[in-house]
Amino acid sequence: HRTRLEEAVALFGFCSSCGELQFWLEEQIALCQSLQPQADNLEVMQLRYENFLTTLAMGKDRWTKISHSAEQLKRQCPGDATRIQRQQADLSQRWEQLAALKKEKGLQLARSMEVCGFLQECGPTQTQLRDVLLQLETLQPGSSKDDHHALQLTLQKVQVLESRIHYLQREATKVAESGPANSQLLKEQVEGLQRLLKQAQARGLQQARGQAEAQAQRSFLQESQQLLQWAKGVQAQLHSKEELLDVASAQRLLREFRELQEKIHIQQDRLKQLEAQGQLLAASDGPHSQEVTSTLRLLSQRSWELKAACEQRQQWLHEGLQLYRFGQEVDGFTAACADHEAVLCLDSLGEDVRETQSLLQQHQSFKWLLGTLSLHAEALQARGKKLVQSHHPAAHREQLQSVQVQWTRVQERSEQRRQQLQASLQLQEWKQDVAALMLWMEEKWAVAADEPPQGPGNVLRKLWRHQMAESELLATCGHVESLQQAGRELLCSRPHAWKDVQTRLQGLSQKWEELKHKMAERGVELQQAGQQEQFLRLLQVTWERLEEDLQSTEVGQDLHSSQRLQKWHHQLEGKSQVLASEVTALISQVQHVVTSQAVLEEALQCHQRLKSLQGHLAAKHMQLQATVELYQFDYVSNLELAWVAEHMPSASATSGAQCWASTQSLQYKHKELQAKVRTHHGRVQQVLGSGQSLVASGHPQAQHIMEQCRELEGRWAELEQACEAHTHSLQQAAASQQYFLRVSELEGWVEEKLPLVRSQDFGRDEAATFRLIRKHQVLEQELALYWSSMEALDQRAQALAGSKAPVVQKRLWERLQALQELAATRRQLEGTQRLHKFMREAEDLQSWLASQKWAATRGECLGEDYEHVLDLCTKFAKFQHQVEVGSKWVATCQQLVESLQECEHRAAPQARQRQQDLQTTWLELWELTQARGHLLRDAETALRVHRDLLGALTHIQEKASSLPRDVAQDLHAAEAQLRAHKALECELLGTEHQLQELLEAGGRVQKLHPGSLAHAVWQRQQAVRQAWEALQLSMDGRRTQLEQACLVAHFHALVRDYTSWAASVLRGLQAEEGPWDPSSSPFALITHRQLRAELEAREELQQQATKLGQRALLTAGTHIK
Repeated sequence: HRTRLEEAVALFGFCSSCGELQFWLEEQIALCQSLQPQADNLEVMQLRYENFLTTLAMGKDRWTKISHSAEQLKRQCPGDATRIQRQQADLSQRWEQLAALKKEKGLQLARSMEVCGFLQECGPTQTQLRDVLLQLETLQPGSSKDDHHALQLTLQKVQVLESRIHYLQREATKVAESGPANSQLLKEQVEGLQRLLKQAQARGLQQARGQAEAQAQRSFLQESQQLLQWAKGVQAQLHSKEELLDVASAQRLLREFRELQEKIHIQQDRLKQLEAQGQLLAASDGPHSQEVTSTLRLLSQRSWELKAACEQRQQWLHEGLQLYRFGQEVDGFTAACADHEAVLCLDSLGEDVRETQSLLQQHQSFKWLLGTLSLHAEALQARGKKLVQSHHPAAHREQLQSVQVQWTRVQERSEQRRQQLQASLQLQEWKQDVAALMLWMEEKWAVAADEPPQGPGNVLRKLWRHQMAESELLATCGHVESLQQAGRELLCSRPHAWKDVQTRLQGLSQKWEELKHKMAERGVELQQAGQQEQFLRLLQVTWERLEEDLQSTEVGQDLHSSQRLQKWHHQLEGKSQVLASEVTALISQVQHVVTSQAVLEEALQCHQRLKSLQGHLAAKHMQLQATVELYQFDYVSNLELAWVAEHMPSASATSGAQCWASTQSLQYKHKELQAKVRTHHGRVQQVLGSGQSLVASGHPQAQHIMEQCRELEGRWAELEQACEAHTHSLQQAAASQQYFLRVSELEGWVEEKLPLVRSQDFGRDEAATFRLIRKHQVLEQELALYWSSMEALDQRAQALAGSKAPVVQKRLWERLQALQELAATRRQLEGTQRLHKFMREAEDLQSWLASQKWAATRGECLGEDYEHVLDLCTKFAKFQHQVEVGSKWVATCQQLVESLQECEHRAAPQARQRQQDLQTTWLELWELTQARGHLLRDAETALRVHRDLLGALTHIQEKASSLPRDVAQDLHAAEAQLRAHKALECELLGTEHQLQELLEAGGRVQKLHPGSLAHAVWQRQQAVRQAWEALQLSMDGRRTQLEQACLVAHFHALVRDYTSWAASVLRGLQAEEGPWDPSSSPFALITHRQLRAELEAREELQQQATKLGQRALLTAGTHIK
């Protein structure tokens, strides 16, 4: 007990030391926060900050001692270690806050010193800028060198100040970046300096611009005068007139004018620059603006006059030059026309084609020269028309007309010469063509008049030559007609050559008709001779072919050779038919053409021989056909017999299969054989049908063919019977093998499943048990399927021959029954699965209950403030919901235990006991949860009342601090303050009821929760009561002041009204005093009575003011004045 008391004393001492240090830290924080350095108290703030650093160094020892004692107390009092740690952390936080505040105030003080230094530097710069502005204002733009020098010096000062301001701007940016507290002040100072700098720069620029404008105006006027003098001299040169004598003089004057014009262009560019410069200078406010404007007008006028003079001079020179040039060109054109006329007067037209063509080519070249001269003439005509329209003398019109007449005459002579030459060329060409054609007809006449051919070889060659000559004659017919037509046209167009043309034309027509007649006679003779020679040759070839083809008598030894001979015989028949048709055609031709009877008889004899050979060809054809058909039938029937012999062993083989796979293989092969037999049946029937058709047609080897057919039919029937027998035996073997295979599969499955149903393994865990259950379910399904398939196996066993199948079937029934009985014992797997599930859920629920119980017992802290306890309540609500959900978990475990009891599992009692333990643990957790909930709700109520008391205290203090201290002297203002005060009293009346309820709640909290929290609530209640009483006293005192002020203000208002009325009445009475007028006596009497009545009415107001004054004297106290 003594140890606990010592620990308590040490703990209370530590708490007291912590409270004192906390109070000292709060004082130092408040003191540090009160350090607000300004420009006028920097030295004082510097001194106070140094004192603060000294005090902070002394307090650091206290903080070190308290930290050391806290470590000792945590070792001595482990139960209060959390509380000690929390207080230590609170003090550490406050100490760090104080250190941060110290650093912040140090930086703030340093920045303030920098700002103060910056502001001190800005002052002289601002003064210098103002001096510069004053100097710039006093300067006037003029032309003196002193003013210009003074302006340059001032502008240099402005540049120096600009660099100084840029330096200050950079320094201000650095100060503002280090601390934004005084950045606005620094920014304003820099902006003020920049505004002054901009004003100085603008004023300096304005002064410099003014001086520059004045200088530019003087320069403009000087250059303008020089340019005007030059323009006057140039105008004199342009207006001078000189006489034009010829083209050379005109060109000389034009060259001189162009040189002068180039100089004018150069000066005009300068004039434009001066005008543009003058317009800018005239728009400015310079001293010579008016003079510049007048000079601009004069320059513009001179420029226009100079331009007009240039155009007039240029036009006069160009017109003179064109006139003289036109005269020269007219003379040259006239001489050229005279030369061409001399050439065209020649009358030579040529004696032959070559000479005429040469003359015509020369005329074409001459015509090209005339075309070039035509362009020259058109140009002269156009220029002459322009000159005539330009009001030139009539002599130019006469020149133009003479040029036109001479040019027309040359063109007519040229066209006449061309026509003459073309007509001469046409006549010479016609003569040449007629002469060539007459020579050609002489050659063809010699060919037509040749002797007839004597030998048989020359007929065809001469016939071919004659046909070629006829082709040439036919091709030349059109040419002859065109020459005749051209000759007739020449007779009409050339009268001077009529006799010569007529003679040549008659000779050409006569010679052409004779040649055509001679060529026709020669052609008939040659054609008849050629047909006779061709006929003789064809007869000889036909005879030789027939003798060559009919010499062979072979019919072939086998199918291939007989088919080859048959094909050759078909070709021979075709040749004979062709020869017969050719001989018939030749005979008909000879009958119409040839006059020799011997040739006709020879052709008929050849025709008779060909007819006799046709019979021999037909007999040979029948013999070869029969041989080929016999060989073909033997070949296909032997192929079919070989095919049957090849497949007979496979169809008649016995079934020797010992297993299901070999049986299936044999069945597959036999099906393939049956498919081949069915496919080949049509082929066999086709072969038999071909043999029967040969027998029916009377073939020489019919007996041999019948025997071959019978043999093939017998062999094919044997093959089909063997296939049917083999099919039946394979089906029996397949059924037997399939039955025993199925039985062996069932027996193997039963042997495989017996270890599974005999096993005593029910699974070590839930997953293993689940796998065993799945296996058992699959086993039951398979067992049901096998039981249903046993009936089909019974039917198969009865259908099979032999005594082995029933024995096997009985053994299989016994094994399946034994397997089904053993499978029924494995149904305990479901109970084992429920047991595993219960154990898993119980383990999870047990661990969850333990964790939740630990969470419920460790939450001893009920919150340090109202927000903390609200957070704890929210977390507790979630925790309570989890506990409620746990009840469903317990119910699930209860259901699992009941299912174990229903299936009478051997582990059901142990599961029941485990469930009871879980139920007890959950009830303990529920009781802890409810107790924790009550504690949290009580703590929440107490802390809420404590917070509400703090809020009420703050509200009362705010109301007390917000009460106004001034009292208005005016009546309306005083009454307004009194009304506001009464509204505040009404508001505080409602606050009083709420405060009373809050104090009663605080009393209930003190009764329910005695201890430190109740003591804190009691202290807060006392503070609220004291603050409320102080507020009530302040409100009462304020109400008394306001009522007194309203009373005094009301009294003053009544007094002002009354005294003002009395003064006005007194002024009226004094105004009425004067000479008495008997006529105005009644009106004055009435006015006096009214004034008397008003005076009596005002006596009540005077009495009221007197009473108010007395009340004010009684309540005013010291305010008697």
